Amino acid sequence: MITNHNPEINPKAFLRMITIIYGALLVGQTLFAVVVYSIAINPVLNLKPVNDIFFYLVPVFVIAMGFTGSLLYKKRIENARGAATVKEKIAGYQTAVITRLAPSEGATLFAIVIFMQGWNLYYLAIAALNIIYFLVLRPSRAKIEEDLNLSYDEKVQI
Repeated sequence: MITNHNPEINPKAFLRMITIIYGALLVGQTLFAVVVYSIAINPVLNLKPVNDIFFYLVPVFVIAMGFTGSLLYKKRIENARGAATVKEKIAGYQTAVITRLAPSEGATLFAIVIFMQGWNLYYLAIAALNIIYFLVLRPSRAKIEEDLNLSYDEKVQI
């Protein structure tokens, strides 16, 4: 028998929970980059793509994942706005945020793994730029209220 184990989302604790999720994703990719850089053997910045398909593939992938995450986020937010209750809206927002952050994080991890293959700092720089983009995506109370078009009564509940 399959049961639903999704706990009720408490609107008051929601902001703290989404901040923890965001922080964990941010710290994970940042620590991975730092650890990989610290074990790098003679890292070098090589901007000449000699038979290196990843030289073009990594930045295109990072940009594509940014657009994908934003597109998925917008679709999920539209669905969340139509929810009847604040709990349903914030549950939809949580899903939207995770759906937006996951592709970006995946692209960063991909860039770091490619850095590990030849120790070319170009890929680590792309990962660092994507982490900076990730910082811009940080969820906040103001963004939640704006993105969900919350009424005054709904804002008070969060």
